[in-house]
Amino acid sequence: MFEGLRTHVLRLMRVPPAPTPLLGAPNSVRIFRAGDNYYKLRLFG
Repeated sequence: MFEGLRTHVLRLMRVPPAPTPLLGAPNSVRIFRAGDNYYKLRLFG
């Protein structure tokens, strides 16, 4: 239930999808998603 809601919210907010890994090193891809405190800090600044 929450996964469907999460999918719709991310699509609404236009969050880019996760990158596709390169052919040679699929385990080397790391995805950074900033936390709530970072978002609040950016709004404050």
